[in-house]
Amino acid sequence: AFAQFGSDLDAGTRAQLTRGERLVEILKQKQYSPMSLSQQVLQLYAGTNGYLDDIPVNLVGDFIEKLVKYAEENAQDIMNEIETVKDINAELETKVKATIATFKEKFVDMEQEANS
Repeated sequence: AFAQFGSDLDAGTRAQLTRGERLVEILKQKQYSPMSLSQQVLQLYAGTNGYLDDIPVNLVGDFIEKLVKYAEENAQDIMNEIETVKDINAELETKVKATIATFKEKFVDMEQEANS
């Protein structure tokens, strides 16, 4: 309820609410469309580590869907490693960050072109 008084909130609280909105979008899963462990990890990692903070809420679902597709087509080794290791060590985390960052640049460019 206090979120509707956005102007009265400090920056940290506002940022936390903004991230929460995006995490809710990530958790919305299509019916009868189970996700693999690696897909879930990739999505949640992107959301909890701020990669979605500047993506408009209405585009989060599209971003996540395209991120998973991108990773499966361009970083299958990372997806396989997540599935087999079931842990994100420092080396794997570096790869995950790079994959998300590379995709995000492409996504932002695509959105800018679409809005031009």
